[in-house]
Amino acid sequence: MTVGPGVPGRKTKGCPVTKLRSRGDMPQDVGEQFRQEQLTPGDWYGVGGLWTLLDTTDVAYKRSSETVAVKTVWWRDRDEALTVEAVSVKTGETVRGESPGPYPVPGVQPISLPLPHLGCWHVSASLGETKVSFVTDVVRIGAPD
Repeated sequence: MTVGPGVPGRKTKGCPVTKLRSRGDMPQDVGEQFRQEQLTPGDWYGVGGLWTLLDTTDVAYKRSSETVAVKTVWWRDRDEALTVEAVSVKTGETVRGESPGPYPVPGVQPISLPLPHLGCWHVSASLGETKVSFVTDVVRIGAPD
């Protein structure tokens, strides 16, 4: 199962941000699990057993003098390795997501993406055969340095 755009071409005009309405269908059992965990199913983007909150993917927090971080929130339905990476649409740079540790399954798992710069990023996640990707335009929150 896959949902989301393919890797966009480099140096595109503007940023073709993925919209929530382009998500896959949520399986009934997953929707029920979300309701049991007091999560709103309609706010999530994904397919099958892998979902993310798009509204958490476009705000960067200062990490160091050279990087910023985007904290993404993922929900997975099975205990398989979750890998997340982001590719800069402008430069082609690739970064891998970092997780603070294992989380119970099914359930939420936060992933931090250490980005070298703001701008348009293509994010891809894999959980076994399930793949979710989206494009986000990352901006800094708060006052500039």
